[in-house]
Amino acid sequence: MAPEIHAVVRATQAWLQSSRHIQVPFAWLEACVEWLQEEAGGAGHLSQQQVNQQALDQWLLTDLRDLDYPVLPEGIAQAQKTELSGIFCVQVDSLLDISQPAYGQLQKLRGTDCANDEVSAVTQATQRPWETRATRMLLLQLTDGVQSLEAMEYESIPALSAALRPGVKLQLQGQIVCRLGVLLLGPTNVKVLGGEVEDLVDRNNQGRVLCRTLGLPEEQQQEGEEAPPAPQQQGNEEMEDLELDDADLLASLEAQEEVERARTEPSRDSGYGTLSEPSTQSLRSSSIRSLVSTASSRSEASARSHRSGMTQSDRGGSAQGHRYGNEQEDSDLFDPLPSDHLIEPEIPDHNMAGR
Repeated sequence: MAPEIHAVVRATQAWLQSSRHIQVPFAWLEACVEWLQEEAGGAGHLSQQQVNQQALDQWLLTDLRDLDYPVLPEGIAQAQKTELSGIFCVQVDSLLDISQPAYGQLQKLRGTDCANDEVSAVTQATQRPWETRATRMLLLQLTDGVQSLEAMEYESIPALSAALRPGVKLQLQGQIVCRLGVLLLGPTNVKVLGGEVEDLVDRNNQGRVLCRTLGLPEEQQQEGEEAPPAPQQQGNEEMEDLELDDADLLASLEAQEEVERARTEPSRDSGYGTLSEPSTQSLRSSSIRSLVSTASSRSEASARSHRSGMTQSDRGGSAQGHRYGNEQEDSDLFDPLPSDHLIEPEIPDHNMAGR
């Protein structure tokens, strides 16, 4: 390495430690500075200030596990009770609001939340003045690249937000109490430096963290990714089946209409065919069946009266004449009956009537 590049790397390392309290391995910083100068077109194209700022930007986007450079006191994650004093730059792998039910947060994130789910037997319409209001409490998974531990928002910290991207860098400072490997953070203990890690953004997004907390299958579909086309194809197949069923149904209805139309051809000549056939098909069918049965019963009655003797010929003649008139009217409205069911009227014998 050229002496001038070596001097630039040393100056950048000193600036990161003095102004940002960031500790990085010299080998990583050296490779970073060389890459920045190559991208700029060679050594001398960037000032020291530009190199410092661009090296900081690269550190903010780097996973601290790749640096493998510890900054936290050794064994702090296993300590039962201790205090952390100093300034340490760490990385947030994931965070979760533990003051709210995880299932409700997941429903709200998916857009399936319902106000009725929050109603219970102990639900109060309004909060009493002396009751404490629910406050946010974030649980953060932190790492310095070597050790991993948890941190809790013990007091409200305005600088923190549930919308922070996984991989964001924090600066821990002041006296911090640690209990069972959990740091209890307050508003004076945290400073957000920014940044993110692309791999962690995808792996530890809020939806997947909530699913892991609830023991549910993690969401595989990423933001902006199109849904798989399989359900749509299935829907198209179902639509095609419905269209085929409708076509078969329509064909059967047309065939039935043709049959009904053929049955009602004689009735159109009588003047009654001007009625709407679709609305009167059921009525006509029932009327035909009832009147045909009536005509049959009348024919049987006429045969019995003919066999009863000539003494009833006058009455039979008049009744048959009346029935003949009714049968003539029925024949105009309906199909003619077979010839074997029709009874020819008799001519009454006036001589017999004179007796």
